[in-house]
Amino acid sequence: MTNPYANTATARLIADRIRDLSHRKTQAEIASEAGFGNANMMTFLKNGRNKVPLDRVPSLAISACVLRCDRSRIRSEINRAVAVFA
Repeated sequence: MTNPYANTATARLIADRIRDLSHRKTQAEIASEAGFGNANMMTFLKNGRNKVPLDRVPSLAISACVLRCDRSRIRSEINRAVAVFA
């Protein structure tokens, strides 16, 4: 099986954040918080097998603390960005 997105910045970022958070959260917890029904999706994302679905970006960013800042700030930035496209 090929991983067409294995060398993307997104796959590397997700893999790094999962590794960094491993002492606090499991991949299953991150997947659940991000709205994925299957914890294997996190493995697919970090290995580059799948692209991140656009509708999951906000919840994944919050769950994995991708921006390394407080959640209320992430939510307000996401809401502001979404308003631009609405």
